[in-house]
Amino acid sequence: MPHFSGSGVHFGGKSKARQNRYPRVKRRRGPAMILAITTLLTMKGASAANGQEISECELFPGEIEALVDIEESTGDWRVKGRFARGRTKHKKVICGSDLIECTGCMSDGFDHISALYLDFNNLTGILPASVGQFPHLTVLDVSTNELNGPLPDSLGNLKNLQILDLSYNRFEGSFPSSLYDIPNVVALQLAYNDISGDIESLLSSFKRLEMFSARGNRFFQGDLDSPLVRKAFSTHLADTLVELDLSWNAVGGTIPEEIRLLSRLEKLSLSQNELSGSLPSRLPFGLKSLEAENNDFFGGLPDQLSVLPDLQALRLKNNRLSGEIPSGLLGADLEIIDLSGNSFDSIEEPWLSAPDDCTKLKSLDLSNNPFTHLKLSPSSSEGTMATLQPCWRSLEILRIHSANLEGEIPGKSLALPGLKVMDLHNNRLIGSIPKVFSSLENLESVRLDGNYLDSSLPNLSNLPKITHLSLHSNRLSDTLPASLKGMPNLQVLYLHNNHLTGTIPTGLFKDAPQSLVSISLHLNYFKGDIPPSLADAPVTLRDVTVHGNRLRNNPRIFLGKYQCLDLNANNTEGRRIWGRRFKICGTRNDFFAEILVDDGWDEVDTNTPLSGWEAAYGDCAAQSAEDWNKLNRKKSDSIGREFGMHLLDFQVQSRYPDMYVVLADKGKFATAMERARVRRPDTTRNPPHPSSFRLPSQLQAWRKADRDGEQMIWLLKPTISCCGRGIRLIQGPDDPSLPPSLRGYVAQQFVHPPLLIDGHKFVLRLFTIVTSFRPLRAYHYRDGPVFYTGSRYNVSEAIRIERKATERAEKLGEDVQGGLHLFGEKGGFIGKDHLLTDYYFTLKQRDYEVRAAPLLERFLPKFKPEKIWEDIEVAMAESLVAAADRMGKQEAQDIPYDGSVYEVVGFDILLDSYGRPWVCEVNSTPNMGLEVCIYISSHIYIYI
Repeated sequence: MPHFSGSGVHFGGKSKARQNRYPRVKRRRGPAMILAITTLLTMKGASAANGQEISECELFPGEIEALVDIEESTGDWRVKGRFARGRTKHKKVICGSDLIECTGCMSDGFDHISALYLDFNNLTGILPASVGQFPHLTVLDVSTNELNGPLPDSLGNLKNLQILDLSYNRFEGSFPSSLYDIPNVVALQLAYNDISGDIESLLSSFKRLEMFSARGNRFFQGDLDSPLVRKAFSTHLADTLVELDLSWNAVGGTIPEEIRLLSRLEKLSLSQNELSGSLPSRLPFGLKSLEAENNDFFGGLPDQLSVLPDLQALRLKNNRLSGEIPSGLLGADLEIIDLSGNSFDSIEEPWLSAPDDCTKLKSLDLSNNPFTHLKLSPSSSEGTMATLQPCWRSLEILRIHSANLEGEIPGKSLALPGLKVMDLHNNRLIGSIPKVFSSLENLESVRLDGNYLDSSLPNLSNLPKITHLSLHSNRLSDTLPASLKGMPNLQVLYLHNNHLTGTIPTGLFKDAPQSLVSISLHLNYFKGDIPPSLADAPVTLRDVTVHGNRLRNNPRIFLGKYQCLDLNANNTEGRRIWGRRFKICGTRNDFFAEILVDDGWDEVDTNTPLSGWEAAYGDCAAQSAEDWNKLNRKKSDSIGREFGMHLLDFQVQSRYPDMYVVLADKGKFATAMERARVRRPDTTRNPPHPSSFRLPSQLQAWRKADRDGEQMIWLLKPTISCCGRGIRLIQGPDDPSLPPSLRGYVAQQFVHPPLLIDGHKFVLRLFTIVTSFRPLRAYHYRDGPVFYTGSRYNVSEAIRIERKATERAEKLGEDVQGGLHLFGEKGGFIGKDHLLTDYYFTLKQRDYEVRAAPLLERFLPKFKPEKIWEDIEVAMAESLVAAADRMGKQEAQDIPYDGSVYEVVGFDILLDSYGRPWVCEVNSTPNMGLEVCIYISSHIYIYI
């Protein structure tokens, strides 16, 4: 069996070809990963794809049948590696392909398959159990396909497996525990699936792990500082682990000090988790990349960061890090620094001691920090004032927006020939735009908007690569250039809200680049005629805003050409022409549509491209990003969190970045509320949120709370679900009706006894519109629909029915974890109106009030409705405050224009028997209508 921890590697024969076929591993790897891959590829008996001999032994028959089964289960493989039934006995067809490698003759007299490279094959369907029928398999790579469903337990039969790559598929369910028994796994790639697992068990089980990635699965849990992980870091992983990527999951705890013992660790990626605490004082000396964005780390930066000799990338944005950025952070090898979205207030002087100290830096982002007197160049008159001295000859990206940056932009600082992106918007910069700006031929995007620049426009005649130029909201005073020929790739030009004068040149539109999409000149001092050449502009130009000037002409000559032509507040003939178009993506919201239609808006088709609408509701971000990528000639399958960057300045769209992750995910909402309580321990108000625990990571805390409480009842909820699906009423952690696996669930305190209307439990669905998280700005509406249970409130009867339903569903093989508990003791159907966990709508809305406001006035006058409303609004506000810090940072980071994104939030409010409101859960982009569910017969419901 090959060993991967040595240093001598032979790149021979097939190894070179395999490295070229395996570009993703090559990109990710450090020396250890090349070692892991190439050692396997140079094993004796590899296949003859590059001219090696094929042994005379027969290929083991059972493995041939397993290959056939895998192909038939997952679709046709590439022609070069395809083997139909009539050809599988010809070993040359199998071992001679670039998909399969064989061992050569083994002691049993057979040849065996040692490696399966099925990546990038358009495989679909479920990976069959026959994948476990290759006892000598060392490499299994099915990455970048469309495989789905659970992982088969038979993977645990691959006792010689060393490299397992399942990344970039749609696998779901739990990570098979059978894999923990494989002793020699060195590379485990699970990225971008929906697999759940426990990092504590995983890191403590694989003793030789060199590379592990669970990035983007969302459901991996556990505490990074648990005793099991600490022990793993200090023992078996100390000399093996090279790369650890747990980003975009639900990992909690903090980074343990034992992380320093991982002597070979080069890459540590922990972004978008639930980690908190301070960063460890010591990190592995050979660390090359540290990524811990979008967590809750606080305190200062470790001094050691300045002396790590191999550190190339430092990404710590959107945390609560504070204090002073230490001097010497720019090491000789550091290429990327992203400290944006924190609370740093100063930079230690001198930050840069000599130009040679920072020649490799390519990207710097210090945006969204409350710096004090931060300047781009030193000022001798200001003594100890913090200064920033750019000397970065290799710098490509410079972002220091929304950071209290002040003073002038020194021309010497901008003499950066490789600069592609410069974003200094929303600061306090004064003076002129340096002349050197016009010589930066590699510039692609420039944002200097939102400052106090008062010079003339820079020379725009030699910016061949620029696509986005935003200089709006300054005090620029100049006339427009005669044409835009010097910017042949320009797509967006924003010059509005300045002091520009003169006429609009004819050549501005006539000679506009064919890529131009949007141009804004409004709120200036232009005069004269609107040039007729506007009608002859490129077909790509869809949005022109020139309102608030002193222009004149008849706008009707331009009608039909532009999707948005705003000539308002000029001396034009005719009425204002301003788009009032909206679209709805995803789940239909008739309430939203009716309100806008009544106000004179027009609804456009869901597929209407970017710039074809002014307002959007629902999940329109993906389409906006796709349209933007097309305009920018980019290829991207993911929009990430930065969907707000795809908006044009006149558009408004729902869905804040990560709103779903922070608030609507029940587990992460519970975590956010708990953190808020810890930060404000002096509060005397009763908590407006039921105690909640993420499972299984907080199982022990749940057990303690259950022991300490008096006859507590709990709701078991899926973290990601809606409409009451999957909710169970249970009596604690040992309830017999619990599902076999608790992954993906939250245990929430059942508020008992609730306030009842004629013996029926009810829930209020109330709405809030959030227009900003930085500062927090929200509008509560004192009304909303009321949902009732269909039967009278009886806890013991409800628990009995839940258990019987669970037993019945298990016998029938139903998906118990899906919450399909609809069968009674005699096999009859139980309507949702029988369950106390009911959030469906029943005919009780017809018996009582449909809306919350009249309900409180009519049935609950003794509780003083005004006091209830005040308490409800406090509870709703505290929910938003708990998320405001993180959401505010992301708003500043990812949303380019104030007011361009909003969120409609639905709160489910339960009143207890004392009239106190409890926030049961929060819903992003909720249904705002009212449906009534009529039970007809055993399997028939009608919604009206």
